[in-house]
Amino acid sequence: MDYKVTAERILEYVGGPENVANVSHCATRLRLILKDESLADDDAIRALDGIPNVAHGSGQYQILVGINVPKLYERFQPLVTGGAAETAAAVDEGGSPVTNVFSAISAIFSPLLAPLAGSGVLRGLLILCTQLGWIAEGSSTYTILYSASMAVFYFLPVLLAVSAAKRFGANPYISALIGAALIYPDFLGLMGDVGNGAMGDFFGIPVVLMNYSSTVIPIILAIWVYSHLFKLLDSKVPEDLQLVVTPLVSLVVMVPLTMIVIGPIGVYGGEVIAAGVNWLLGVSGMVAGAVVGGGWSVLVSVGMHWAVNPIMINNIAQNGMDYICPMTFACNFAVIGVALGVFLKAKDRDVKSFPSPA
Repeated sequence: MDYKVTAERILEYVGGPENVANVSHCATRLRLILKDESLADDDAIRALDGIPNVAHGSGQYQILVGINVPKLYERFQPLVTGGAAETAAAVDEGGSPVTNVFSAISAIFSPLLAPLAGSGVLRGLLILCTQLGWIAEGSSTYTILYSASMAVFYFLPVLLAVSAAKRFGANPYISALIGAALIYPDFLGLMGDVGNGAMGDFFGIPVVLMNYSSTVIPIILAIWVYSHLFKLLDSKVPEDLQLVVTPLVSLVVMVPLTMIVIGPIGVYGGEVIAAGVNWLLGVSGMVAGAVVGGGWSVLVSVGMHWAVNPIMINNIAQNGMDYICPMTFACNFAVIGVALGVFLKAKDRDVKSFPSPA
């Protein structure tokens, strides 16, 4: 596949750069948010070399590419810089709330797939090396590799802040500072020996102190709120003062607001969701496994799995384990079986080439 030519053809067939509001990718799909999906020519895109199919779901126009999708994305993204630079709010206004939530989650987590995957594999290899006695736990070698594998989880609020800012149309660097403030050592030290739930105050206003490292929901909610403040300041503050006033007001307002209101709501909200999942597992692990494993491919096909991924990531970051992810393996192994069957039975070289990377 000539990725440059394919990217140009795709852009032409989806209505040009002015019709592309946002572009991202996951492990196998180029995901576009189009202002008008009726302008896209599905058949023309399917006819392109290396593009087996397209799909519509979660407010996205999804182009199935395969494991080489990052290469196509690298060629495609610069072509739509002008169109994709717009904030996503204009697109969200036309969709349902559920569609907008799934679309936002997908856009926020897609850029983090690579660091999460790399860190997870490294953590697994480190555990294996420790069990085999190749690396002594507590040694400097172990600590260096452990830091590399766990940094993505510890600094997850910062990474999510940048990604969420790009999705919601806020300043990514101020957003990163908001995320960093939540895990700043002096702030975490206010909890003392009490831990989560310790009380502090901000000019007399009670603050429920939380450890926000490795959390997911609080920072996403915070940046969503900040995006509205950012747009308000951007429109009201004179240009000559924006360099100082906008970031100053953003930090003075958003950091305390997040620590006082948004953060605790996000933490407790995540705990409620996790409790619901654990309740289902407690009722019947078999039923839960059948529902999650059997329905996972359907969720992935329409992009709804992004609503579950934050729960899994939060469970791993907070508890060191997750019960949902293993349930999805049933779907993964089934897909592997299908891909292997097509690879072994297909006679056409083009057909055989699609399942071979999988």
